[in-house]
Amino acid sequence: MSALHAVRNVQRVAIVGMGSRGLSILEQLIGLAHRNPQRRLLVEVFDPQTPGSGLHRPEQPDYLMLNTMAGQISAFSAAFPASLPDQPAGLTFLQWCATHNVRLDERGHLDAAGRPVEFGDFAPRRLLGRYLQDSYRYLLALCPAHVQVRHHRESIVGCCPSAGEPGFQLTCGNGQQMAVDGVFLTTGHAPRECEAVTGRRVAIEGLGLTAMDTLAELTQGLGGRYVRDNSVCGWRYQPSGREPQIYLFSRSGLPFHARPQWQPGQPAPAPPRFFTPAAIRALRRESLDGRLDFVKQVLPLIEAEMRSRCGSFDPKIHLQIEPWQGEPGAYEQWFRQWIEADLLRSRQGTAASPLTQALEVWRDCRDVLRLAVDHKGLTDASIQAFYNQWAALGNRLVGGPQQERYEDLLALMDAGIVRVLAPLQIHGPGITFDALIKARTAHSGLSGGRSALLDDLLRQGRVRRAHPYPADGIEVDRQNRAIGSDGRVEPRLWVLGPTVEGSTFYNHYVPTPDPACQALLQARSAVESCLAALEVDLACEQLTT
Repeated sequence: MSALHAVRNVQRVAIVGMGSRGLSILEQLIGLAHRNPQRRLLVEVFDPQTPGSGLHRPEQPDYLMLNTMAGQISAFSAAFPASLPDQPAGLTFLQWCATHNVRLDERGHLDAAGRPVEFGDFAPRRLLGRYLQDSYRYLLALCPAHVQVRHHRESIVGCCPSAGEPGFQLTCGNGQQMAVDGVFLTTGHAPRECEAVTGRRVAIEGLGLTAMDTLAELTQGLGGRYVRDNSVCGWRYQPSGREPQIYLFSRSGLPFHARPQWQPGQPAPAPPRFFTPAAIRALRRESLDGRLDFVKQVLPLIEAEMRSRCGSFDPKIHLQIEPWQGEPGAYEQWFRQWIEADLLRSRQGTAASPLTQALEVWRDCRDVLRLAVDHKGLTDASIQAFYNQWAALGNRLVGGPQQERYEDLLALMDAGIVRVLAPLQIHGPGITFDALIKARTAHSGLSGGRSALLDDLLRQGRVRRAHPYPADGIEVDRQNRAIGSDGRVEPRLWVLGPTVEGSTFYNHYVPTPDPACQALLQARSAVESCLAALEVDLACEQLTT
C-alpha cells in the first residue's frame, strides 16, 4: 500500500492555488467522485488566502473593475456540473449578483440605491472575489461523505517524487511535509507588485488594462471624482489636489480598442466561414510535419473571416504590428482623436458596427486559433512571431479596456492631469518625471519572476519550457500533465492556467457559462486523468492484500 495513505484506503490529491482554475478542478473531483462511493478521497487545498478569490480580493476598491461582462462569468461547468439532480446548481456570476441584490450606480460602483447588475456590466472586481469565495463554500457543501476537503493557509515551496511509489512529497512554506498521490498546480497569475510612487511627476509605461488600473489608483484612489457633463466623454474630472502630473506612453504607441457595449437581445456571432477547424486540419494535412506558418497559412484565413463580416474592408489597416510612426509633437492629438472615434464605435455595440464585428473575429474564433497554435501547432519560428507580435495584436483588438476607462482618460486629459506621449517622447527635452511605473501584467512563463515551487520543479527537471521566451510556459500534454526536461510526461502532475501559456494559447481568463469553455473542459480532462491513475493504484493495492 502507498505510504501516502495516512489513513488506509484514502487517496490524497493536492490543489496548489485555489483561484478560479483551482475551483474548476475541485468541482470536477467532487462531481466525478459520485461515480465511485467506495473510493475515499482527501483533497488538500493549499492557498495562503481565503480559497476561491485568487487575485480578485474582496477588499479592492470599486474603481478596479472587471474587463469581462457580468453575464459571461461562471465558476461552474455547464457541461459537467458537480451537483446531483436533487442538489441546487451552482450560480453564474450574474445569478449570484441577483440573488444578493447587488446594485450599481452610474459609475458601475456598488450602491444600494442603484440599479440591478445587467448582463453587459463590467462590475467591480471585488464582487467577483466574493462570488468565487461563495463558490468554494458551495462546492464544499456538495461533497459526498467519501470526499473530504481541507484548506491549508500555506504556500508550497517544494515538490519531490515519493520514494519508490507514485505521487509526490510536498513541502510547505512552514516546513511541514505531506505525501500526496497527485498534484494539480493552478496558481494563476503572479500578484502584481505595488510600486511606491513618490514625487509630483509620474510616468506610466503601457496603454492596456494595467495602465488604466494605475491611472484609476493615481486619481480616484487619491480622492478625485467624476461628475456628469456634456462633453464627448460625458464626464468632468474634479481633482482632489493630491494627484501627480501623469505622463502616459507605451513602446508601440498603439492604443487598444475599447470593449463594445453590450446590447440586450444582440445575436450570437455567426459561425465562421473561412477560419474554421476544418480549414486548420486541411492545412495540417498539406504540411510535411503537420506544423503551420502563422503569417503565411493562418493569418490569411483570419483576414478572410474579417472581410466576410465587414464587406469592403482591408484588415491589414487594423492588423498593425509596427510601432506608431509620425512627428512626436502630433501624437497626443492623434491619440485623442483615435480614442474619441473608438468610443463612438464602442457605444454602437457589435450588431450596429461592421468594423467591430470584423475585429471580434479575434475573440469569437479564439478556439480555432487555439487549434492552430496549441501543442507546437506552429513552426518554431512562427510560434515566436505569434507570441511576440500577433497575440499582442489580438489583445489590442479585442482585449482592451471598458469604454468607461476611455471616458475617464479623456476627462483626465481635459483636466490637465494626464499627458499622452509618443513612444520615444518620454526621453525628449522638457519631459522629466520622478517615478516610472511599468504597467504590465507580470509574465507568467518560466523566464519571469518564478515562485519557489516552480524553481524547485524546474531544478529537478520535472517541468520544462514549452518554447523560448515569451512562449515559455510549462509544457503540458493534452491532459495538462507536465512534461519534464527529458521529454517524458509527469503522470501525477497537472498544470493549468496562465503558467502553461505558450504550450497552449490564452489561459488568463475566468471561466464562462459556455458549455464549450476550454478552461472547464481542461479541468474535466485533467481530473479524469488523475482519477484513472488513482484507480490503477487501488487495483494494485487490492492485488497485494
